[in-house]
Amino acid sequence: MGGRRRQRDLPREPRRQRGRRTVLSGAPLNGPWGLALDPVGSRVFAIRYGGPGGLFSMGLDGTGATTLTPPGVTFNDYMYDLTYDAATRRLYWPNGSTIAWAAADGSAGGELYPHASLPVGADAPKQIAIDPLHNRVYWASGFKIGYAALDGSGGIGSFEITGGCTFNGGNGEGMAVDGARGVLYVIGSFLGDRPVAADLDGTDCRDLLPAGVPDSLGLAVDPDGGRLYWGEYATSKVGWVSLTDPTSTGYLDTGTAKVTNVAYPTILKRPKSNGTRLSLAAGVLECLPIWANDEPGVKLFRAPATVTYTWTRNGTRVAKATGVSLTPRSGGRYSCTATATNVAGSTAATTAKTVGATALQVTTPAGAALRVRGGRLTLVGRLGGAGTVRAVVTAGGRTIASGTAAPRRAGKVTVSLGVTTAGRALLRRAGSKGLRVQATFSGAQTSGYTVRKSFTLRLRR
Repeated sequence: MGGRRRQRDLPREPRRQRGRRTVLSGAPLNGPWGLALDPVGSRVFAIRYGGPGGLFSMGLDGTGATTLTPPGVTFNDYMYDLTYDAATRRLYWPNGSTIAWAAADGSAGGELYPHASLPVGADAPKQIAIDPLHNRVYWASGFKIGYAALDGSGGIGSFEITGGCTFNGGNGEGMAVDGARGVLYVIGSFLGDRPVAADLDGTDCRDLLPAGVPDSLGLAVDPDGGRLYWGEYATSKVGWVSLTDPTSTGYLDTGTAKVTNVAYPTILKRPKSNGTRLSLAAGVLECLPIWANDEPGVKLFRAPATVTYTWTRNGTRVAKATGVSLTPRSGGRYSCTATATNVAGSTAATTAKTVGATALQVTTPAGAALRVRGGRLTLVGRLGGAGTVRAVVTAGGRTIASGTAAPRRAGKVTVSLGVTTAGRALLRRAGSKGLRVQATFSGAQTSGYTVRKSFTLRLRR
C-alpha cells in the first residue's frame, strides 16, 4: 500500500469485498453496540447500548429477531461489547461494573464476577475478550487489563500494557485475544489511539499502526488473513491493517450498504478445513474431516452449520452413499468428500484410501443350498495367507451358526461352525424349503472389511 499515510488518506478495499445491508424483522433493535455470531445455529446476537440495555438474538439474514431476558440478569444502562463461546453456548459482556453472562437461548444468566470481586483499577470493565483455550476472560478498564477464569472459578488479577508501543490507556475502546498464538490486541482511548499487540500478560507490546485511529470502537482479527479490523464511529468506516506490515492498511468497501456509526466489527467466514482422513475398522470406512473452530477471542466465527458427504469408488459415484460411513463390498480406491457449509459459504475436503481386494474366497456353498449334518455346518474357501478366519451365519437377526479356523498357510480353508439351538429351531420350522441365511467372514486376509455370502440352509433328512 506504499509508505506511511495519515488515517484520513487510507485507501479503500477492492470492490470484491463489498458489504451488504441486513434488514431486521421481529423485535425492535435500537442502538446495537456489540455483536457475536453463531454460524452453527445461523444466529447473530447483539447488545444494546443505552438505558435500559438489552440482549437480542436473530437470524443471520435479519429475520426472527427476539429479545432475550435471561433470569438473574439486570441490564445496565450502558453496555459495551459482546462475545459468544460456542462450546458452552454462553454470551459474555461488560455490564456496567460487572461481568455478566447469559445462555444463548436466554434460559439462564447472571453475574460471572460482581463488582466487589474485580481488582482495583480494573473494576469498570468496558471491553471484553475470552480465551476458552486457557479458560480466561479479559476486560479493559482504564489503563489496566483485568482477567479471571472464564468458568467463574476465580483467578482474578490485572496488569498494564508495557513495552515499546504507544498505548494511551483511557477506557480501552477495543480488545481481542488470540490464545492459540499468545497475542493480546487492544486499542486505548477513543480520541485517536492506535491498536497495539502484546503478549498475554501485557508485556512486549508493539504498535500495529504508525498513527492513531479516530473514534475507534472494537477490534476483530483474522489470523489466517493476517489482518486486524476496527470500527470508526465518526467516519462510519471499517478500517484494517496488516498484522505484519503497519504500512499496509485501508478501509473495507461496504458497497451500497447503509453504514452509520460503525462499532465492534465481527468476522464471519466460510468453514475452514484442517484436514480429513479415512479410517477402516471392522469392515467400515469412516470419513473424518476436521473443521477449524470459531475463535471468539478475536471475533472470528466460521463453524459449519451443516456437513454433507459423497463417496466414489475408482472415480465413480457410489449410489445412495451420503453418510459419514460406508461399508465397501469390494476392493478399490474409495474417496470421500465432506462439504461444510454456513451462511458465508462452503468448503469441501476430500480424502481417499485404497481398499485391497480380499484374499478370502468362499467356494462352498457353490450352489443354492447347503445342509447341516450332525449339528455342524461346514464352509470351504481359499485363503491368501495364514491367519484366523471367523464365520457367522445369521437369519432374521439371529445367529444360526458360528466358528473359526486358523490355517498356517495359504490355500484351502475349511471352517466348521456349530449350529445354535435357536438356529436348529428355525431350520425345523423352515422345513424342506430351507432357510435363507447370510454368512459373514472376517479376520485375516480380508483387508479390514468383511466378506458376505448368502445361501439357503437346510437340515439333513
